[in-house]
Amino acid sequence: MPLIVPDLSELYLMDRLLDSGTDLKLALYENNETPDQDSVYADFDLATGDGLDVIKTLSGGWDAAATVSHKAVKAYSAEQSWTCGASGGTVYGYFIYDDSGTPRLVWAERFGSVKTLVDTDELKLTPTITGFSEN
Repeated sequence: MPLIVPDLSELYLMDRLLDSGTDLKLALYENNETPDQDSVYADFDLATGDGLDVIKTLSGGWDAAATVSHKAVKAYSAEQSWTCGASGGTVYGYFIYDDSGTPRLVWAERFGSVKTLVDTDELKLTPTITGFSEN
């Protein structure tokens, strides 16, 4: 029998996960990695391009979880941005991790297309997670 998490419980779990008081980190990665169920923090290489290596701290600031098509969705309340310096760089996606101790991957997302950024290009994203039960 599949695991069933009612919609209201999905919202509760998502809010508990991201509003726990733990500051998460957000970083861009530059290696050709496609996140999967076995991904770990060490699989992702921090972007090294000028201005792309900035790690953002996500301190609270998560919007309340909402249900969209029977899936709990939670987004960070502020769009995050990186401005590329002169050297540029290539970015495949972003990853969110907890560094309170040994760094632990929380989630990662590969962009739909590789981003090749050059002088003054800006990359913007709003970290968002979607959860759902097996029903």
